[in-house]
Amino acid sequence: MLRGIYSSASGMIAAMDKVSMHAGNISNAQTAGYKRREMSSVPFKELLISIANSPYEKPINLPIGTGSGASYMSVDNSQGALKNTGAPLDFGISGNGLFTLLKRNATSIDDQYTSRNGRFILDTDYYIVTPEGDYLLDENNNKIQIPKEDGKDTVGDLSSRLILKENGILLDNGNELAKLKIQTDSNIVNYIPELRLIAPVQQLAQRNGGVLTDVNGREIRIKQGFMEVSNVQVITEMIGLLHASKNYESGHKLIMSEDKILDKAINELGRTG
Repeated sequence: MLRGIYSSASGMIAAMDKVSMHAGNISNAQTAGYKRREMSSVPFKELLISIANSPYEKPINLPIGTGSGASYMSVDNSQGALKNTGAPLDFGISGNGLFTLLKRNATSIDDQYTSRNGRFILDTDYYIVTPEGDYLLDENNNKIQIPKEDGKDTVGDLSSRLILKENGILLDNGNELAKLKIQTDSNIVNYIPELRLIAPVQQLAQRNGGVLTDVNGREIRIKQGFMEVSNVQVITEMIGLLHASKNYESGHKLIMSEDKILDKAINELGRTG
């Protein structure tokens, strides 16, 4: 009976984790460049209780229950659709690439991070930044600033000035302004226990003959005036959310049933002895 209670409880914990995962995917369905999370369940090893005061020389390990729990959470890196926005500072990535960004209040180079979200704007100093104010970096880890027009305190029409080539080279009036620092996922992954997330190890993408490629030699293209939409399918996530919720409810009902049986066994059957 204890085995059934433990199995139900562990299944409920796994279901709660999946509910949170699906809810997170749904909430980011409109986030540009977002990649959906996936989670699998694995069986727990048997829980063992050590009886320290056993009459034997060594403690006895008794299996009292098994169950299932959430395994690692992984990222679905499948390509999201590229939406045409026409904005000169909207950059969409096709292939295994990521932009390199620097946090707005960064104190060191360690404050860099990567993202597929290619929606950028200019700040008051004409640096290319995210809507949150984080800086887009070039291959030399420098912030990218748009020069002012001659004799003016403005940058003018960016649509006619800036051209981003598919290999990540940004041109200003035909002259090279910067090479975007594009990173790519390797085949090696890091495990982050706090997030239970499988995070790929990243390295710089390569430029071979003017073509940007990932670690496997596959081409990476950056499209100016496009935005990669999330690869989340809301209907699929809703079905997963309902399924996980039902599993949680089933586990809760089973525990309540087992609890009633235990209560009866202790308070009624025990008196007959």
